Amino acid sequence: MQVNALRLLAQLRAEGFTLEAGPDGLRVSPAEAITPALREVFTAHKGELLAALADEASVRAMLAEMRPFLNKRLRALSDDDLLLLAQWNIHVAAERTIAGSRGLASG
Repeated sequence: MQVNALRLLAQLRAEGFTLEAGPDGLRVSPAEAITPALREVFTAHKGELLAALADEASVRAMLAEMRPFLNKRLRALSDDDLLLLAQWNIHVAAERTIAGSRGLASG
């Protein structure tokens, strides 16, 4: 089963979990809310989640540098909303690239 780590992060955050990349690996809180099924998900997708958290941190840093140069409407967005917008744009660009490469392969 392939899991989209960004979707999984969003779902877990919507359910009230906080995920962080710590020196000892993935930290999830509140720990008492982790069910055995969730523990299996964390174990199975730990690498993907850690990579998504690292990517997210990099994008947040880049957006912080870019914020002064954004138009007024974009500057008004919260950091989290701006991050979601950036992630969505990255996803759309990746989908277009994949679709384009499939078209080239079949043509």
